[in-house]
Order: sequence, then C-alpha cells, then structure tokens
Amino acid sequence: MSQEEEHYQTFVNLGLTYLQAKVYVTLLRLGDVGTEVRKIASASAIARQDVYRILPVLQKMGLVEKVVAIPTIYRPIPLEEGISKLMKKRTKEYQDVQKKAKFLLENFVAPEVEPKEDSSQFVITSERSLFLKRVREDTAKTESSIDIIYGDERLRTIVFHTFDEFQKASARGIKIRAITYKTEEEPLDKNLQILSSKATFDLRFINRDIPVGLVIFDNTKVNIRTMHSIVPSLWTNNGNVVRLSKFYFDCLWEM
Repeated sequence: MSQEEEHYQTFVNLGLTYLQAKVYVTLLRLGDVGTEVRKIASASAIARQDVYRILPVLQKMGLVEKVVAIPTIYRPIPLEEGISKLMKKRTKEYQDVQKKAKFLLENFVAPEVEPKEDSSQFVITSERSLFLKRVREDTAKTESSIDIIYGDERLRTIVFHTFDEFQKASARGIKIRAITYKTEEEPLDKNLQILSSKATFDLRFINRDIPVGLVIFDNTKVNIRTMHSIVPSLWTNNGNVVRLSKFYFDCLWEM
C-alpha cells in the first residue's frame, strides 16, 4: 500500500468513506486558499458529479468551507483541526455504542427453549482464542477425566493457555491422560514437567506423528481438530462420536 493510500485509509478508519477521504486530502494538498470543483475533480481523479455530491457532506461534517465566489470555491479546514473533529465524532459514536451494548446486556431476555430428546450438538470453532477458551471452560467443569491426544507443539500450546485450569483439575482429583509425539532428543516442556509430577496426570509418548488431535472431557464431550492446525475444531457431545474418540484414544494409550 502506498503512503497516499495509507493516508486515505486513516481517514476511512476515522469515519470517512474512501471518496470523501480522497477529496479532503486533495483539498489539503491544493492549499487553503480554495479550489473550484473542476480542479478538485481533476486532481483527485474523481468524477465531477461525485465531487459535487461529496463536498456538501464534508461541509456538514465541518471539514470543508464553501466560499461564495464565481466560480464557487471550497477550502479545507487545517489537518489537525479536521482530525480532531473526526476523533471527537468517533469517540462519541463509541460511547453511544457502549451505552446501547450495556442496555442490551441488562435488558435482553433469551427465550426459554425446551430441551429436545436428542440433545446432540456439533459446533465448529474457527478462531484460536475461542477454541482455547472452550477448552479452559470444559476443563473447569470436568468432574472425572480428561483425555488428550496432540502433537508436541500443539499440546504445549493447549497446556500453556490452560495450565491453571489443568492444575486446579488435578488438585480436584481429575484424572488427566495425555498422548503426544516427541523425539528422544527433544526436552519435555516445562509446564508438562510440572503437570507430570502430579499423581493424577499421566503422560505417554508415541514415536510417530499423530494425525488426529482431540480432547475428551468426562467421556461425554470431545473437541476434535479438523485440519492440521488447532483450528478449525469440532466440539460435540454426540455419544457415538465421543465413544469413537474414546476407543481411538484407548487403543493408542495401550500401544
């Protein structure tokens, strides 16, 4: 992106449209003595009819002044003043949105939905922080066991972001078993070393790459990666999928 385009984008971020930003920047470059529409259109490479449409909007926003002359000319307010106006407008808009969001949180009532006989859910999470948040929440709710299969690098990522929850789960007596791929030369991750010292945490290694990554909670729900990276991942409490995942884990564990 050129420096000129970056200038336009800055004004877009401050609340202008791309063409409004281009007209205002063009006026700033042409000077503060004032410029007629024909020259503004030529210098900005914007159609004259669009410039005629944009200038009254910029006037209303306080970024441009109209000078009565023959022909009519327009001049920009100074850059510092213009940015200040846009920042104040943006701040007010943000404060208004905050108030509306607070009102929504305080007054929104979700309708009660009767549970269906088949309560199986399948949820795809495509964002890394949401995946890690779900793992932390499910770990905190776990009542008996957590089974994990992940390659070394991704297991370290999960443990790093869920370390406190894993420690608390271990202190509650939750049985945690983990399977990972690691060569003999690689040192064991520090967080895994700490967890491995707990009586309820058991770690085993496999001597080949692991094609599947999953975390099973209480043998009732499972989070399965659907691609090579951590996300997208599939979360489900479907009994058949959970049992299949548990069978796969147990087979690898016995190996």
